[in-house]
Amino acid sequence: MDFSDFDFYNYVGVPLLIFIARVVDTSLGTLRIVMITRGNRKAVRLVGFIEVLLWVVAIGQIIMNLNNWVGYLAWALGFTVGSMIGFEIEDRLALGKHQLRIITSQPIEGFIEALKKLNQGFTVFDGMGAQGPVKQIFLILNRQNNKEITALVKEHIPTSFCSVSDVMATDSGVFNTKKREFDLSGLLLPLRKGK
Repeated sequence: MDFSDFDFYNYVGVPLLIFIARVVDTSLGTLRIVMITRGNRKAVRLVGFIEVLLWVVAIGQIIMNLNNWVGYLAWALGFTVGSMIGFEIEDRLALGKHQLRIITSQPIEGFIEALKKLNQGFTVFDGMGAQGPVKQIFLILNRQNNKEITALVKEHIPTSFCSVSDVMATDSGVFNTKKREFDLSGLLLPLRKGK
């Protein structure tokens, strides 16, 4: 097979540029939307600037090569891969806070002591469930501490009902200030399940 007449630049180089620009711009777009919902306005400006700049580069290449169908495939594939990578980055950065509500009829003393050791604030209410008295435990926690708190729930009150929701902002409170080491390995492998 003779590749001497193959237009490497138009059918490999340009699509690769479009793909890379689209992956990065879509990843940043996903991250920017998450930052907006978390109220992180300063970072949104920088991320938005880079995102749009890369989008212009990618769309510019599409417009200059309208007859190149490989560019369209690179655009679509770049968007798909970029979305997956963006969610993976956001998940690993664990920005913001969560509100965790726990309802249980199990003894909670061990769980409460474990929260105190972590300096994790909480509020406990008495309640009535469909099958009798329950305790409601209400926490606002840093998202980076989700796995740690979830492990405590499974250890101390495994049959409890839990619900989680995002928190836009907090005024004050008691939070576990333990810093998490970021494990950013695997960001380029979005199909790999996190640890």
